[in-house]
Amino acid sequence: MISQQLQAQAETRIAAPSRASDADLLQAIGVGSEPAFEELRHRYHRAIERAFRSIVGIDLEDCAREVFVRIWRKAPLYDRRRGSAPAWLLTLTRRTALNVRRPERERSVVELAYFDDLSQSRIAAELGVPLGSVKSWTRRGLNRLVTLLAEEPE
Repeated sequence: MISQQLQAQAETRIAAPSRASDADLLQAIGVGSEPAFEELRHRYHRAIERAFRSIVGIDLEDCAREVFVRIWRKAPLYDRRRGSAPAWLLTLTRRTALNVRRPERERSVVELAYFDDLSQSRIAAELGVPLGSVKSWTRRGLNRLVTLLAEEPE
């Protein structure tokens, strides 16, 4: 009930999302305003894709989607006293991009180990990286896989 009241208040305050500030949009998103979310997505979609491309090196639409999912989930954490909304959004984008780059390495070593049946020593030689890196990436990749599988609906 309280959540619905907060959402109604946010949507009343943001009657015209296209004229609202980014910070106001984030606050409205924090209480579940879909029109505010759509407006923010419209404003930042291209900037987020460009930031992702510059960090990861490829244009990944799924990654941009991941950023917006995180914005939806983390909007209640935004505090305008700690910084501007664009800075918060692009920091979240950067962190997500760096996380994506890590699963790419982790995914490749797990795939080489399980699908190509290569030892960690062989993977290290093939990728030209230290054996310790391959061991760390394998462990983190498997841990991430367990976490992702645990999140899947039954």
